[in-house]
Order: sequence, then structure tokens, then C-alpha cells
Amino acid sequence: MRYFKTSDMFKTNLKIEWRNLIKDRQFTFLNVLGLSAGLACALLIYLWVSDELSIDKFNANDNRLYQVLKRNPDGTGSIQVSEITQGLLAQSMAKELPGVEFATCIRKGRDLGILSLNDKEIKAQPEFVSKDSFMFFLTR
Repeated sequence: MRYFKTSDMFKTNLKIEWRNLIKDRQFTFLNVLGLSAGLACALLIYLWVSDELSIDKFNANDNRLYQVLKRNPDGTGSIQVSEITQGLLAQSMAKELPGVEFATCIRKGRDLGILSLNDKEIKAQPEFVSKDSFMFFLTR
């Protein structure tokens, strides 16, 4: 009775599996294609979720930042939610709510403008903010 070494047994099993893969080429191609598609989808889902979880994490005080959204009912009965609020809302929140240190309002322009420097031009949508908007970027 002859005893095989582990390396000899591994080589033998590898040869047998390789021969089976070559014998059924279509089945092998289908399995490899399915495995690569599944791995690609899992990678894309991971990248998407990690991107969504990293939004607004650039600020050291990101757990203290909040965004106020406004509900705008229109005449048809549907409600649109937007991040545009009146300028007086930010001032009254800063004065009346004790937990609010700074509040800023943002107003987006409707029309695209063109910014130019030397021979380069880019289209940009203007946004106007109040004077406290830079206080959000300072760390305390």
C-alpha cells in the first residue's frame, strides 16, 4: 500500500478538476461569467453604499449639522420638498432656538451663469448664502 504526500494529492486533484473544466467548456464559461457578474455587482453596491455613507463627513462637527427642508404644496395636491427656505427663517431660528449656534440660508439662482477666466468658460448655477455660512467650516 502506497501513501501519497499532501502535495502529490493536491496535484492529482488539480489535474482532475482541470480536465473536468476543459471537458465541459460551456458549463465552465457560464459559471465563470456568473461568478464575475456577481462579484462586479457586489463591488458596485459596496461602492455606492460607501459613497452614500460618506456624504458630508468632511466637517469635524458633522454630527451637529442639520438641514432644514421646506414642504411646498402646489395647486394640484402634491407636495414638493426643497432645501430652499426664506432668509428670515435662519435669523429667527438662531435667535429663538437655544440649541442653534449658527444658521444660514441658501438661495439658488434659477438661470445658469457663465464664469470666465482668460480663455476658459464654465457654466455655473449661482447660490447665495448668508454671512454665517463659513462658520460651519470652523472647528471648535
